[in-house]
Formats: sequence, C-alpha cells, structure tokens
Amino acid sequence: MAEFEVKNLGVDLTLSESEIEILIDLISQVLELFGDFNYLHHKNFDDPFAALMDFDIGTEKPSDPILQRLMPDAYQDEEDSLDFRRFTQNHIQTEKQISLNLAREQLLILHSNKTNKISGLPYEQWLIALNDVRLALGTRLKIDENSYEYFEKLPENDKSKPLYAVYFWLGSLQEQLLESISQIE
Repeated sequence: MAEFEVKNLGVDLTLSESEIEILIDLISQVLELFGDFNYLHHKNFDDPFAALMDFDIGTEKPSDPILQRLMPDAYQDEEDSLDFRRFTQNHIQTEKQISLNLAREQLLILHSNKTNKISGLPYEQWLIALNDVRLALGTRLKIDENSYEYFEKLPENDKSKPLYAVYFWLGSLQEQLLESISQIE
C-alpha cells in the first residue's frame, strides 16, 4: 500500500509494484490526451509580440471532456474565456505535462530497477500529476456526490468497479500527500 513519509524536510513515497504499474498506465493515458510534448514548435506566429511572449493566438476550448476538465473555462463569457486561454493555456498545459512526465519517469525508473521507493519526492509536481490523473478518471466515470454509494453497491464482477476503486485510491493518495506536505511547510 502506498505510503508517504516525511524525512529531512522532504517526502519519500513507497509504492507496491502494482501501484507503480497502475500509475504509469494512468499518467501515460493523460499525457496521450495532451499530444506532442513539444507542441509549440508547430506554431506559426503572425504576431511578433505573441511569438515573443509565447502566446497562441488561435487557442480554442479543447473538445475532449477530460481536457476541458483539466483546463476549464476561466470565465462564463466565451469571448473572455478564449482571451484568457490565449494568454495562459500554453503555460498551463506545459506545466501539467512537465509534472506528469516527471512522475512517470520516476515511476518508470522504479519499475525498471525493481525498487519501490522515491526519496525526496518533488511533491508539488506529484500533487499536480495525481490531481490531473484523478480528474481525468473522474471525468470518464462521471463522478458526482453519489458516486461512492454507487461504487459500494456495484457487484464484485462489475467491470467498472476496479476503475472506481482506483479513483478513490487516487483521492486517498492526494490526501496523504497533502498531509505530508503540511508537516514540512
């Protein structure tokens, strides 16, 4: 079972082999939704200021419900939201991809070395990665305030039951990590 431990003003994380494999798989799936990690090299900026400031003039609301959840509208007004996206979406997406990639790389190292402990966990990036994976899974499962009761009533042989279990496990991981962080800050 996953365990966070506060050590020397940092956090260590211990995971089982199956937990490592689950997290690698989920993080990889979320990264796939974002597409090419170096997506900015495809941009053709007509506005020199936008190019200098790394703005994407044509940024639109993502069509995938998960990406909409990970990068929601900032305003109710569509025009204001698109304007906000124009100035922030590239940065937000890049930060999410960096956090997800960092967590995945650390997990892949554990998996290939047949070890189960990350010392000096970069907890801010891990918190972002866990949150994004949990939001993605919750969006696919259509999680709402009644979902835990629904999960408890599912028959053991229901194919969605393990997905709900993973969703609630991710919430527990987030909570444990937040508690650990609060002990060092």
